[in-house]
Amino acid sequence: MLLGSLLSAAIFGNVSSIMMRVYQGSDEYHEKTQSIKEFINFHHLPKNLASRLQESFQHTWAYTNGIDMNTVLKSFPECLQADICLHLNRNLLNNCPAFQRASAGCLRALSLQFKTTHAPPGDTLIHPGDILTDL
Repeated sequence: MLLGSLLSAAIFGNVSSIMMRVYQGSDEYHEKTQSIKEFINFHHLPKNLASRLQESFQHTWAYTNGIDMNTVLKSFPECLQADICLHLNRNLLNNCPAFQRASAGCLRALSLQFKTTHAPPGDTLIHPGDILTDL
């Protein structure tokens, strides 16, 4: 009976732990969505701007599932960061003629400088007259 009780406790403990992890992402999504709605209401954003803000968040969340890649990368040594960034940007580096003659070291260093951003489809990234600080 003691063994059965311990086994039952272990199984129910693991199941509840799994369930908490499943709902944790959902709770975070709803919390951030609520924060965005409160921001929109507090600042009285026009409807078109408010919908763009919400669409941008939803698109980014769908693409990243709430994971901030920069935060994840910063927790690893720079040599591992370079390997990960090189892997993530391999299509760009392999298919762009500008990088065809670059050395492996150059590509590793360059891939560390890439920053990924997400924008919903149809959103304007650069407006006429904007000052460009990044490429």
